[in-house]
Amino acid sequence: MEKLNEYIYKIDSAIRSLGIDPAVCHTEQSTKWHLHRGNAQVVLMIRKSRTYKGIEKDTVVMVSPVVVVPQDEKLKQKLYQLLLTTSHQMIAEAFSIAKEANGTEVAYISSTYFIEDMNSEEIAFMLDSLSYYALKFSDELRAEFMNQKKNNEETKAFKLED
Repeated sequence: MEKLNEYIYKIDSAIRSLGIDPAVCHTEQSTKWHLHRGNAQVVLMIRKSRTYKGIEKDTVVMVSPVVVVPQDEKLKQKLYQLLLTTSHQMIAEAFSIAKEANGTEVAYISSTYFIEDMNSEEIAFMLDSLSYYALKFSDELRAEFMNQKKNNEETKAFKLED
């Protein structure tokens, strides 16, 4: 990643524009940040991704765990249907299922794009949108599928303008 410093600067600028100190979000890995919006955790990273043509490109990836997939087959199918239907309605975000090291399946919301083609304002919008949905769906889906109490606080957007 020959443009790594440029990409890090773009992401730090995007985070700062949302009213967050990027230094607080940095991890031990220079290409990874951890943020929270309410009880929703968002991991942001720069990585190589392979296109359908087999070309490796630098991407910005944002991902947030939203709910543990239930063991009960009826509930699992209900969750899968909801995730697929909802994914179809979002613009840049999508849901996926991943199996954790301990065998637990977790539903994630994520967004990925070619970082070279983005400016910091677009990254900030992508982060604001993903974190909004992460908080909204983690509250709603955990209440329905994990019997966790729903957070009734208003879900506010990050401040994008002064």
